Amino acid sequence: FYEQAVDMQASEANQLMLASAYQEQGRFEEAEALLRVMRMQRPLSVEVLTMSAGMQAARGRYDGAVAFYRRAIAIQDVTGQESAGTRLLLAQTMAANDRLEDAEALIGRVLELQPDNAAAYGQLGDVYSKLGRATEAMEAYQQAFRLDPTQVQLYLALSNQFRQQGGRQDDILELLQTAIRANPDEATLALALGDQLQRRGDTEAAVDAYQTALDKFELYTASSSLNPGAANTSRAFAYIRLASVTEDMGLLEPAMNYYSAAVAARPMWRGRTSPMAMRCAAATTWRMPPSPMSAASTPTRSSPMPMCAWRNCATRRATRPAPPLCASRH
Repeated sequence: FYEQAVDMQASEANQLMLASAYQEQGRFEEAEALLRVMRMQRPLSVEVLTMSAGMQAARGRYDGAVAFYRRAIAIQDVTGQESAGTRLLLAQTMAANDRLEDAEALIGRVLELQPDNAAAYGQLGDVYSKLGRATEAMEAYQQAFRLDPTQVQLYLALSNQFRQQGGRQDDILELLQTAIRANPDEATLALALGDQLQRRGDTEAAVDAYQTALDKFELYTASSSLNPGAANTSRAFAYIRLASVTEDMGLLEPAMNYYSAAVAARPMWRGRTSPMAMRCAAATTWRMPPSPMSAASTPTRSSPMPMCAWRNCATRRATRPAPPLCASRH
């Protein structure tokens, strides 16, 4: 489609969309060849330079990415264009290459010019976190969240900092409720609310929150606002949470159904082993993924695999009545 659009009209916008499509498909050589031609045709285009930088960073070529970002910033400064966004992209690239002090200095320069830039404070929190400066990271994330509570990733980062520093559950819940008010349709926040309510022992409210998250993920799937793989993985994690809670309540039939639904949503999990599979037999405990970000991640060997839990649950149902087991995970 994009190739046809470029054939019909080789505008900068169409060519950039084609380069982006090539990158998403892993066709990096074609993307870089197109961008190389575009840089020759439009040497002062900030958009072409920033996409070239992003392409270099995606391939781990950080020096090349930094060079392109610096060229873009120089053009913006000379022509009077806003450069804060490009500077933050450069800082992000530096941080990814472990040039943390350089990234900190660059973000500090942005905040000197734009003291209310929430994105800059968020990135500063990331840098401080990598540097092990937990208190400063917390302060930066808090400032970013105060400035823009609509950014879900800021809530995630801040809540993780609260947990790492032993923050009170009430403080985390209050933070989460602020994020939900600013993002009422965000499914990952509903999932996080369920986690918090379960930690507080409010099981019924946790089940309601997980069901709300599942409903929202279903809407995401229907509207294609997530790619199918990410949407199905998110749904699967919501099912796992529902299955785990209902199993602890002794409701084994619904738990088995939820585990089965998780496998149906994410077939790649079928038949894998996990800590969940032996959590009762071996008297181990299993903690739900610590943040809703897990819902969009690719499972690792240690990820909860619901088919094993389904078998474990079925064994329990077949061998004895279903009293609550492993009631506390914390």
